[in-house]
This record gives sequence, C-alpha cells and structure tokens, in this order.
Amino acid sequence: MYVEEYYNDADDHETNLSITDSSTINSDKYEQKRLLKEYKNLDRGYHKIKKGPMRKHTIEFYHTSNTPDSHIRNAITGERYKWRVGKRQEEELFFSITLSTGEIPNGPYLLFYDTPEQSEKHLSIALPQTAKQKWYDRYYKTKAKLGV
Repeated sequence: MYVEEYYNDADDHETNLSITDSSTINSDKYEQKRLLKEYKNLDRGYHKIKKGPMRKHTIEFYHTSNTPDSHIRNAITGERYKWRVGKRQEEELFFSITLSTGEIPNGPYLLFYDTPEQSEKHLSIALPQTAKQKWYDRYYKTKAKLGV
C-alpha cells in the first residue's frame, strides 16, 4: 500500500519565522524600554522618587515650571498643553499640587493633573471630598467662561 504524505516547505518556514519573530520582539521590547528610560532622563522636567515603607513605591512625574507663561504640563504623561502658567483662569482648568517633600533637589515642584482623582491615584493619597468638590465647582465655572 502506497501512502502519499503532504509536505509543505512553507509550514516549516512559518514555524521558524515565529520563533525568530518572538526573540526579535523581546529584544526590541528591551531596546524600547532602554531608549524610553534614556529619553526620560534627558528631560529636565522628569523626576523619579521612591516612597512608602522600605521606599518600594516609585513615583515618576513631570513638573511644570513655575515661570509665568510656560506651558502647563501633565504630571503623569509629560504632555504640554496650550494653557499657560500665570494665567489664573487657564490654571483653574487643572488640579495642581506643589510637591515639596525635600527628596529632590531644586524643589518644590508644581504638578498639574486633569482631575483631583488623577492626582490621588498617581501619588497614592486621599484628598478630602470638600476640596475635590470645590475644585470641580471652580473648574466648571472657568470652563464656561473660557468656552472650552
């Protein structure tokens, strides 16, 4: 009895590619992480501090210069917004915190967040509900004034 087996070179080729692609992806991932870390360290507004017991909790943040007319920057992402420091109504569109723990030289640092909850999550803190409500009231009034 004669049995004909089907064999396709492409099947082996695809298998080899997937193994190679996997290792390439891993090395690319490490390279991307290294480049991102290097890029962040070149940014003068980027900082990294360790908090908590045994200093295990790491917080990375971007500060906004307190120089009037400099762009407001998101503390988590580093994104620079069109809004500027020193313009009260524009600053009121963001929740801001002054970080003055003394852990980083040349402080204190001005941090801007989209909402109070964003800062709570990022800094692992709890803000009083009254402070959050006060900010939201001011935020909606300012947003209406500016037509944003």
